[in-house]
Amino acid sequence: MRSVTMTLAAATAAAAVLALSACSSSSGGGSTSGGSGNTASCEDALVKELEGAGTSGATPSAARPAECAGIDALTFAKLTAEAAQTALKKVASEFPTALPTDLSSDLPTALPTDIPTALPSWTATG
Repeated sequence: MRSVTMTLAAATAAAAVLALSACSSSSGGGSTSGGSGNTASCEDALVKELEGAGTSGATPSAARPAECAGIDALTFAKLTAEAAQTALKKVASEFPTALPTDLSSDLPTALPTDIPTALPSWTATG
């Protein structure tokens, strides 16, 4: 469970880093020229990077993947958020969805019979 939490935290942190780096790495106040990059391949690259970081425990690179060249900062930020959601959904799908059914059946079914039924009596001396 701890490793899943770490994976979720890494994926969320990576998404934030990638989104912030998109705004700071583009020229001209937050957008690149044209915005004509292939968004599908960019999102796939971002998902692969987040999943790789989640399984290895490493921090993903803050650099923009090569597949995202030519995509403006706003679109890149949206793609980063979508990639993080996709990566988190894949991780969440690995969670168990039902209670275990293979529990031990050798548990006691009745109370012990040697339990005292009354308090001990005592007298005060004085």
